[in-house]
Amino acid sequence: MERVLANEENISSTLVTSDGTSVSVPATVAGFMRRVVHALANEQAVQLVVYPRELMIHEVAALLGESRDTVERLLAEGQLPLTGDEAHRRVRLDDAVLYMERRDEQRREALRRLTELNQELGLYAVR
Repeated sequence: MERVLANEENISSTLVTSDGTSVSVPATVAGFMRRVVHALANEQAVQLVVYPRELMIHEVAALLGESRDTVERLLAEGQLPLTGDEAHRRVRLDDAVLYMERRDEQRREALRRLTELNQELGLYAVR
């Protein structure tokens, strides 16, 4: 099963219920199901969190793992687009996730460069 789950091409886009009814499953749902089954097969816990399409500022802060003040700064700097009026300020979930992915990629790249520099200076040895 582990081998089958590791190969996304083996995931069918059709779900067959216990009574034999076939239900078409979008590729994003099939990918999600593959990840859940893979995690459970490896004895990992799975948590599903449902978010609205537009988040309040404190929800963005929780999603990003940042303080509300940091999110306010990101909004002021234009790093996160704001929707709604001043009384109902919101951030689109897609925008928050995109920011989080960019931030995480920048952090990975900075860590890679730092590790490379430390290796060049002889401060870090790969074993």
